[in-house]
Amino acid sequence: MFAGVMIATPSEPSFCEPDKVARTAKSGVPIGAQAQTPDGSLTITLTARLQHYNAHPRDARDYYDQDIQSPKSVKFSPDGKKVYVNSLEGSATIAYDPASLAKISVIRHRFGPDNELLISNQPAFDYRFLAVPANGQVNWFSGKPVEMEFSHAGRYLWVSYYRRHYDENSLDPSAVAVIDALSDRIVKVLPSGPIPKYLAASPDGRWMAFIHWGDNTVGLVDISSDMEHFQLTDLIVVEKRLSLDFLKAKKGSARIDRDKECGFCLRGAIFTADSAHLLVGRLSGGGIAVINVSERRYVGTVWGMKPTPRHLALSSDGRWVYVGSNVGGYVAKFDAAELVRKAYEPDHRATPKAETFVGSGARTIALSPDGRWVYVAVNAESRLAVLRADDLTKETEISVDSFPVGLAVSPDGRWVWVTSQGRSLRGGNSVSIYEIGFPMAR
Repeated sequence: MFAGVMIATPSEPSFCEPDKVARTAKSGVPIGAQAQTPDGSLTITLTARLQHYNAHPRDARDYYDQDIQSPKSVKFSPDGKKVYVNSLEGSATIAYDPASLAKISVIRHRFGPDNELLISNQPAFDYRFLAVPANGQVNWFSGKPVEMEFSHAGRYLWVSYYRRHYDENSLDPSAVAVIDALSDRIVKVLPSGPIPKYLAASPDGRWMAFIHWGDNTVGLVDISSDMEHFQLTDLIVVEKRLSLDFLKAKKGSARIDRDKECGFCLRGAIFTADSAHLLVGRLSGGGIAVINVSERRYVGTVWGMKPTPRHLALSSDGRWVYVGSNVGGYVAKFDAAELVRKAYEPDHRATPKAETFVGSGARTIALSPDGRWVYVAVNAESRLAVLRADDLTKETEISVDSFPVGLAVSPDGRWVWVTSQGRSLRGGNSVSIYEIGFPMAR
């Protein structure tokens, strides 16, 4: 029904001039490219690539894959047996076997009369549909997949949609798909607020948080029961809710740039290890918002990190929070307990334990399973940076097809997959696969 739909969707502010995009856009980093740390304790090698820009590559490990259309994010299953890629403009999530790179399945995010019963009839919190399609069927749409999160020990994969395809100004409720990872089939679609850019699952297994880029809100979903009874519960406002009616009236029939008209542009988020608090990065305006989960309320915003915090990562012991700042190009390390405490104190400023400049456009960050390394997708520089987690010393970096946005580390720490989405119709349409080696390991 929606075959051939290809509507350009903004992802987030690029902060890069068009002429610079033209100069820095590149594709085809040579397979076999390698970098290593100065002491030789880690090597990183580009061993393969999935791409949709060269149908006749010279290297057999450079795979042409037409399902790779503006790949936004990537995630390994907890057992490491599958890796999923969100193809934003392809309205699909693709599952691969990370060992053989064989394509396991393609999950299409398109809904019509044949499968609309997958869509929950729960209300989308208190949102209204402001952009009803001509046919009046708000649940007949294609969704543009952005981010992913697992729940129930890897049984369910949650995929958020930037918007429903007909909602050009992203004013309507969007949606989040729940995929059964055993069958790779969508089993439920829950409504959300506008532009649920990020998803976060609580460690205690009770909550899934929808982080709404579109209007300064966070939606909580109770997932403690079986899938049929997942329930949208609370909508929490971070400081001040952005009025969508005002945006619509302000622009009239003109296209609204939701990369800029997004309030605080809430994005990366993590629950604390005890599931008591949710930390959310405010890419616009700065700071990290702290939410008291049990009281379902916004506590305050903590400062001390560089502007435009985009992505957060929590160490496996729950002690440290790593913050990547997009425009600022920094990665910082904070004490998790201090971030929470400062939200309740008059002085909302935390002090980073370490901070490092990695390059313009620090997008997704991820920790190695052993907690020793931090990997950073450096978007504007088209690089993958490797930092030491203890003091954030930048140990090495390697080129990536432009412009990298998402990355994931395999559960055994051997592989890093990086998605290159592209920008302004240049670069991108690529997933780079790096092998991590430890030649000095004993």
